Amino acid sequence: MKIADEYFNNCRKIAVRNPELMGKKVRYKAFARENGITVGSNKSVNFIKENTYGPVKVMGLKDGDIFYPGEPVLIIEGNFYELVVLETTYLGFLSYSGAVTEMAEIVRSANGTPVIDMSARHFPWQIIEETALAAYLGG
Repeated sequence: MKIADEYFNNCRKIAVRNPELMGKKVRYKAFARENGITVGSNKSVNFIKENTYGPVKVMGLKDGDIFYPGEPVLIIEGNFYELVVLETTYLGFLSYSGAVTEMAEIVRSANGTPVIDMSARHFPWQIIEETALAAYLGG
């Protein structure tokens, strides 16, 4: 898959050569090491469901939910062959959780002074929606 890190593409190639891995059911848990606010979970769930053919179960916190260290933000159960190449993208979507958490800290630090998100001109248009959501949820 062109959007996956080469490491994950290689894992998929290994699964193709090993029949016992092709049908192997796995459970992924995505978690963070620090407190935060979830962003990208909704997009991750949709992405996973749109890019798998076999049975897949995806459970996750919703965008805007608070999470704590070690708490799963996303749990995915399905076929290793299908899921291994999706990790790069869904973790990318979830990485906006760091942005919303930082934005919430900026708002707290502003101590009542209004804060506006003006985004960055150099951001690609494809990510503006997520950064705006992160700014909104951050306060």
